[in-house]
Formats: sequence, C-alpha cells, structure tokens
Amino acid sequence: MAAPLDAVRTCLEHSLTFAAFHWKGRTQLWVQQQPPLASMDLASLDSLKDRFVVAPFHSNDLQCWALRPDVRLDLNDHEVSMAALRTCLGAPHIQPGARVHWDRAGHAKAITEAKADFATGVLKKVVLARTIPIDLPSDRIPELFFAALHELPNAFVCLFNGPEHGTWLGASPERLLHASNNRVQVDAIAGTMPAVLAPPLAKDWGPKERDEQQWVTTAVKETFVSAGMSDVTMEGPDVLKAGPVAHLHTTLTGRTTAGQLGKLVKMLHPTPAVCGTPRNAAMEFILAHEPKDRGLYAGYWGPWMVDGETELFVNIRCSQAINDELELAVGGGITSGSNASHEWEETEHKARTWTRIIEALPSRIS
Repeated sequence: MAAPLDAVRTCLEHSLTFAAFHWKGRTQLWVQQQPPLASMDLASLDSLKDRFVVAPFHSNDLQCWALRPDVRLDLNDHEVSMAALRTCLGAPHIQPGARVHWDRAGHAKAITEAKADFATGVLKKVVLARTIPIDLPSDRIPELFFAALHELPNAFVCLFNGPEHGTWLGASPERLLHASNNRVQVDAIAGTMPAVLAPPLAKDWGPKERDEQQWVTTAVKETFVSAGMSDVTMEGPDVLKAGPVAHLHTTLTGRTTAGQLGKLVKMLHPTPAVCGTPRNAAMEFILAHEPKDRGLYAGYWGPWMVDGETELFVNIRCSQAINDELELAVGGGITSGSNASHEWEETEHKARTWTRIIEALPSRIS
C-alpha cells in the first residue's frame, strides 16, 4: 500500500501511460498496461465506452487518442494498492520539437498582422497563444497536481502522460461538452478580465469581451443546428470566475440521437474560444504565426462514456513538462479592438492560475 502521491509519482517515474483527474467528486488514476494509445477517428468513439480521450488542438486527420483504464485507483483513499501498477509497462516520450517562446515584441507583431486581416474582412477574431517556461524539478509534478486539486476545486484538474504526447498538467475551467441520456450541454466561454475588476453582470462588460463571447455562442448554436440536434436552449451569458480571471459564459443544451456524439465533437472542435472566427482562416493564421505547435494545448480531454456519461474539457490553463521545466501555455482572443499591451497582460493574468500555486509549493530541505 502507498499514499496517492506515491502512486502518481511511480507512474511518472516509470513513464506509464496514465491519466490522473478529478471528476464527479472523485480523484481517479487510470493506467493502461501497454504504452501505446489507440488513435482513432472521432466517429469510431461512439462504439466505445470507459475511455479517457485526448486530442490535440490541430491534427490533419482529425484524430484523437483513447486511453483504456486497465488499472483504476481511487486517489481519494488514504492508501492505494501498488500491486496493479507493477503489471504496467512504460515507454519513452517522443521528443518535442524546437522550444521557441514569443517575446513581447513578437507577440505584438502578430497582433498587428492580425489587425490587417481584420481590416480586409478575412478574420473577425483569432486566438494567439504563447508559452512561458517555468523551472520546476520533474519529481515535483505530482505535488503540483495535488496542490492544484486543493486550490482549484471548480476546475477539471488533470495530469496525463503518454508516449505520443509526453507529460501534461492542466486545470480547465471550460467544458467542451457534457453528454448524458442523449442530452448534450456545451459551454460557450470567451472574454477575459482580472477577477477583481470584472463586473458581476455580463451586460456591464466591455464591447470587445461581449463580442468575443457572442461569436462563440453563435458558432456553437450553428453547430447544433448543422448536427441536426433538437430542443436547443440557451442560458446566459453570466460571469464565470476561474482563479485570478473571469470570463463570460453561456450554456447551450440540445438532444442528440444514437451515434451522433462523435460527429458533434468533430464539428465543435476547435471552438472560436481557442481558435477564432471564421475557423479555417483563424487556424491558418495560427499555424503561420505562432512560433511552435500547440500540441495538446487548446485540444480537449476527459472521460468518454463512463456509466453512460461523457464529459470533455477544453485543455486550457495547461503546461507540458519537459525535463525540469514546465512550458505553460496561455492565450487570448485578438479582435480589431485589441491593444497589444493589454493582450500581453491578459496572458500574464491567466498564467497566475499556475504560477501562484507553484510559488506556494513548500520549499524542500535537502
């Protein structure tokens, strides 16, 4: 028997394929016995259940990866059995590409070029992301995961490791969708302000933030209609606080038919909240201008068809662990009304979701 922290540490030390996450009031550790994850088209997911699904922001073949939970441990227990973990095999990660980080000038230059496309009507909005390197010994990642569970009780906190993607840690405030009994809910979240400055009512926010949120809401509603969903309703917008920042939030609900969920996910992702609008033009701009591939940042992950329920979360407020460093990914929606200095500061505020937790980790005495 061992403490939950030691179970997660063992998984990382042996490079096992696993997901540790907090869902429906329980913190769970799902481990696959063999390292490779099954990659598949989203349409194939409708025939599966009891999987943890992971998808990147961008892939040419629109595939996702599905983790099979051969071993399940409940991390809410004071002690967990390590015996089952000894049946699991690990594998080294695919090495990441060049590690390039935007500086303030590069970020501002991209915003200027986006505004030129806004002026011609090619774009209405594009989400630009940057990475922030943070020193953190790799053996402290399990501590950080458990600290985030405590500090961010309303987020989907997840630690994932697999040979195809490496090690990722996230705390998402944003659901991509929730499905149960043929009923689907999707969150439309956009617009950001420091939580201490955010008006409590959505109508009192500025036009930039309200426009951003409306574009996301409209895109989700149009996707529901295109997917043939019925009984579509909307609730919001309201103000959603997520750690040091706040967002505008609308919930859309509709009814699906059998075999329709994978198709809906394929149509929804990526939403204007993490890509932009029009989607194809925004994606082209991101791929041409951001200094590195996003990987799992702004993709989605979560449990698929577990006891008849699916809940996928947009993988924002996340980082990739590389050696003894975290690459924290943060982004912001750029529109014609954007100010480059303000947009940079917005990403700094979003980064505080993690940096404040890292700074509060107990110092080690060697």
